[in-house]
Amino acid sequence: MFVFIWTYNSLKRKAKGRIDQLKQKLVEADHCYDAAIRRAAMYSLEVGRLKREVAILKAKDKWQPSEKPKPNTAGKGQFTQDELRSLLQLVHPDKHNGKESAMRLTQKINDLRA
Repeated sequence: MFVFIWTYNSLKRKAKGRIDQLKQKLVEADHCYDAAIRRAAMYSLEVGRLKREVAILKAKDKWQPSEKPKPNTAGKGQFTQDELRSLLQLVHPDKHNGKESAMRLTQKINDLRA
Protein backbone atom coordinates (compact mmCIF):
# COMPACT_ATOMS: atom_id res chain seq x y z
CA MET A 1 0.00 0.00 0.00
CA PHE A 2 2.82 2.39 0.86
CA VAL A 3 4.46 1.90 -2.57
CA PHE A 4 1.19 2.64 -4.33
CA ILE A 5 0.69 5.93 -2.42
CA TRP A 6 4.32 6.92 -2.94
CA THR A 7 4.07 6.22 -6.71
CA TYR A 8 0.74 8.04 -6.94
CA ASN A 9 2.13 11.10 -5.11
CA SER A 10 5.27 11.04 -7.27
CA LEU A 11 3.21 10.94 -10.44
CA LYS A 12 0.93 13.66 -9.09
CA ARG A 13 3.94 15.95 -8.39
CA LYS A 14 5.39 15.32 -11.85
CA ALA A 15 2.04 16.01 -13.51
CA LYS A 16 1.59 19.21 -11.47
CA GLY A 17 5.11 20.32 -12.44
CA ARG A 18 4.40 19.65 -16.10
CA ILE A 19 1.07 21.49 -15.88
CA ASP A 20 2.83 24.47 -14.29
CA GLN A 21 5.42 24.45 -17.09
CA LEU A 22 2.67 24.39 -19.72
CA LYS A 23 0.82 27.22 -17.97
CA GLN A 24 4.02 29.31 -18.01
CA LYS A 25 4.54 28.60 -21.71
CA LEU A 26 0.93 29.58 -22.38
CA VAL A 27 1.41 32.89 -20.54
CA GLU A 28 4.60 33.56 -22.53
CA ALA A 29 2.85 32.72 -25.80
CA ASP A 30 -0.03 35.01 -24.86
CA HIS A 31 2.41 37.87 -24.23
CA CYS A 32 4.10 37.22 -27.58
CA TYR A 33 0.72 37.17 -29.33
CA ASP A 34 -0.30 40.47 -27.73
CA ALA A 35 3.01 42.06 -28.73
CA ALA A 36 2.62 40.79 -32.29
CA ILE A 37 -0.90 42.23 -32.50
CA ARG A 38 0.35 45.61 -31.26
CA ARG A 39 3.21 45.56 -33.79
CA ALA A 40 0.82 44.61 -36.62
CA ALA A 41 -1.47 47.50 -35.71
CA MET A 42 1.48 49.88 -35.60
CA TYR A 43 2.72 48.66 -39.00
CA SER A 44 -0.77 49.00 -40.43
CA LEU A 45 -0.91 52.63 -39.31
CA GLU A 46 2.53 53.24 -40.79
CA VAL A 47 1.50 51.70 -44.13
CA GLY A 48 -1.59 53.92 -44.21
CA ARG A 49 0.51 56.99 -43.48
CA LEU A 50 2.97 56.10 -46.24
CA LYS A 51 0.17 55.50 -48.74
CA ARG A 52 -1.26 58.94 -47.98
CA GLU A 53 2.19 60.49 -48.34
CA VAL A 54 2.71 58.79 -51.72
CA ALA A 55 -0.70 60.03 -52.91
CA ILE A 56 0.22 63.56 -51.86
CA LEU A 57 3.58 63.36 -53.63
CA LYS A 58 1.95 62.02 -56.78
CA ALA A 59 -0.59 64.84 -56.72
CA LYS A 60 2.16 67.43 -56.25
CA ASP A 61 4.15 65.92 -59.11
CA LYS A 62 1.11 66.03 -61.35
CA TRP A 63 0.25 69.68 -60.65
CA GLN A 64 3.56 71.19 -59.58
CA PRO A 65 6.59 69.74 -61.30
CA SER A 66 9.50 69.41 -58.88
CA GLU A 67 12.07 70.40 -61.49
CA LYS A 68 11.98 73.79 -63.15
CA PRO A 69 12.43 73.58 -66.91
CA LYS A 70 16.01 74.28 -67.94
CA PRO A 71 16.52 77.14 -70.35
CA ASN A 72 17.19 76.15 -73.92
CA THR A 73 20.94 76.53 -74.30
CA ALA A 74 21.20 74.43 -77.45
CA GLY A 75 22.01 76.10 -80.72
CA LYS A 76 19.85 76.03 -83.78
CA GLY A 77 19.11 72.44 -84.82
CA GLN A 78 20.42 70.96 -81.56
CA PHE A 79 18.43 69.27 -78.79
CA THR A 80 18.74 69.87 -75.04
CA GLN A 81 19.07 66.90 -72.70
CA ASP A 82 15.45 67.41 -71.61
CA GLU A 83 14.28 67.36 -75.22
CA LEU A 84 16.29 64.20 -75.89
CA ARG A 85 14.76 62.55 -72.83
CA SER A 86 11.27 63.50 -74.04
CA LEU A 87 12.01 62.15 -77.53
CA LEU A 88 13.34 58.95 -76.02
CA GLN A 89 10.13 58.50 -74.05
CA LEU A 90 8.07 59.05 -77.18
CA VAL A 91 9.89 56.59 -79.43
CA HIS A 92 10.91 53.92 -76.90
CA PRO A 93 10.47 50.37 -78.31
CA ASP A 94 8.41 49.30 -75.28
CA LYS A 95 5.71 51.72 -76.38
CA HIS A 96 5.80 50.48 -79.97
CA ASN A 97 5.84 46.69 -79.53
CA GLY A 98 9.58 46.46 -80.23
CA LYS A 99 9.40 47.78 -83.79
CA GLU A 100 12.71 48.03 -85.60
CA SER A 101 12.30 51.75 -86.33
CA ALA A 102 11.65 52.50 -82.66
CA MET A 103 14.78 50.55 -81.66
CA ARG A 104 16.88 52.34 -84.27
CA LEU A 105 15.68 55.81 -83.22
CA THR A 106 16.11 54.98 -79.54
CA GLN A 107 19.71 53.97 -80.19
CA LYS A 108 20.39 57.22 -82.09
CA ILE A 109 18.87 59.30 -79.29
CA ASN A 110 20.96 57.43 -76.72
CA ASP A 111 24.06 58.15 -78.79
CA LEU A 112 23.17 61.86 -78.84
CA ARG A 113 22.65 61.87 -75.06
CA ALA A 114 26.12 60.43 -74.39
